[in-house]
Amino acid sequence: MAKKPTTAAGTAGNTITLTVPIEMGAAGSIETLTLRRPTLGDNVAAEQAPAGMARTVAFWAHIAGVPVKAMERLKTRDAAKIQKWLHDASLLDQPPPGHIDEGDKRTFNLIEPINDGRTTRLTLREPDLAAGIAVEKFKNEHEQMAASIAVLAGITIPETHQLDMRDVARIEAWLVPFVDGSSSMDGAPGAP
Repeated sequence: MAKKPTTAAGTAGNTITLTVPIEMGAAGSIETLTLRRPTLGDNVAAEQAPAGMARTVAFWAHIAGVPVKAMERLKTRDAAKIQKWLHDASLLDQPPPGHIDEGDKRTFNLIEPINDGRTTRLTLREPDLAAGIAVEKFKNEHEQMAASIAVLAGITIPETHQLDMRDVARIEAWLVPFVDGSSSMDGAPGAP
């Protein structure tokens, strides 16, 4: 009996036709991968894998909805297609930076709503030392970012995992000057 080719299930995103299908044994083969836009949660999950290529493979498997073992059999020509899409996806469809500054807070209009569409904006307060203490308990970069956003926006870490990485990048760009010492409130990002 012939193996039935399948398409790996992502949600909305980009479908990549593989140059060389991924053989899945009795389960058939994967001829296309549908990648969805990465979230902060995808990055947190990938950080559980060892650093380097293993982490990249885990990340790609997560956003494509396929087992890591299947993604490990991806050919380099097809890996280049994923890299190009991720690069292009991070640059394209960038809306104007919608935010509102109010004293020591900034409200971000989310590119992709979270909580089943119920949350379209996040308001973060300027970091204080208590927030830094709470965040340093996490060891990985994306876990720390998730904790920072949760603490400063008053949401849960699982809610931060739903954030589109484009939104995370905008939030991070606002936060970094506060934590690296390059900003005072007068020179805070977005201040006159």
